[in-house]
Amino acid sequence: MVHEVAEFLRRHAPFDGLDPGALERVAAGAEIAYHPAGALLLEESADGGPVGVVRTGAVELVDRGRVLDVL
Repeated sequence: MVHEVAEFLRRHAPFDGLDPGALERVAAGAEIAYHPAGALLLEESADGGPVGVVRTGAVELVDRGRVLDVL
């Protein structure tokens, strides 16, 4: 599974700039999650929160009810 995650990440910035060893370490630490439509994934936090990658589907960035972006 780690190799599959690394291959996916390798095709996208900023992961495409990592050397193979660093990319494998990032992939090894990845957590795969599935969320139903409409689920709240993350609220703003002082530390910025975790890094997320959307592989399939879409995620809305919402501020006070207003959609700022769709990923």
